[in-house]
Amino acid sequence: MIFVTDAHVAPRLGNVDAFFEMLTLLAETREDVVFMGDIFDLWIGLKRYEGPEHRRFVAWCRAEKGRRRIGFVEGNHEFFVVQRHGDAFTWSDGAELQPTDAGVLVVHGDLINRKDLNYLRFRKWSKTQAVRALVWLLPFGATLVERLKKKLKKTNKAFRIHLPEDELVAYAASRLESGVRRILVGHFHHEYVVAGPSGGCLNVLPDWYATGKVAHYREADDHLTIMSWEALAGLAASVN
Repeated sequence: MIFVTDAHVAPRLGNVDAFFEMLTLLAETREDVVFMGDIFDLWIGLKRYEGPEHRRFVAWCRAEKGRRRIGFVEGNHEFFVVQRHGDAFTWSDGAELQPTDAGVLVVHGDLINRKDLNYLRFRKWSKTQAVRALVWLLPFGATLVERLKKKLKKTNKAFRIHLPEDELVAYAASRLESGVRRILVGHFHHEYVVAGPSGGCLNVLPDWYATGKVAHYREADDHLTIMSWEALAGLAASVN
């Protein structure tokens, strides 16, 4: 199973071609794939705001869903995607999912830091149906979302500079219980591991945007490997 998080794909960031090259490699493997949020730098799940890169991604997921299991968790840069495109994925959720019976819990991670009250209020408000209707009706809806996000970055600098280790430890302790042996987290753009007090572990995965890395998980022996997306070619070759 392959996990991809925080790719922040956007034409202005020059990473669209590389991202879809990775999807081409993924299609040549037999691996299930879970996209853990913030796959695009901004994705509003309304037709008028979706670009060709969003539509191309959804088409890829729909096509590959017939060959493998595809999971998707919304991040804080995605809005109403699961509501609009949920049928493009095998599993999808607005915050977290448990894709198999192997005891793996997948979360984007933006709700873990319960001390970041400004962000938690913003997230709760920005994902409401009232906001969805407002963004749909107003011609400057996407601009409104971008401005709100920029404002939030300015007011929440203290929470964005440091990895919330205490909050991650507390989250791991609360979730690593019956049925869950590994938690995979995105969002923080850091690679980090928390060992559970009674076994199991929480892994914060590196962001694809800055590192070009993905995670490969073997359910049979609960083994997790961080690798560059180009290394997927090795998994594809093993199939042939």
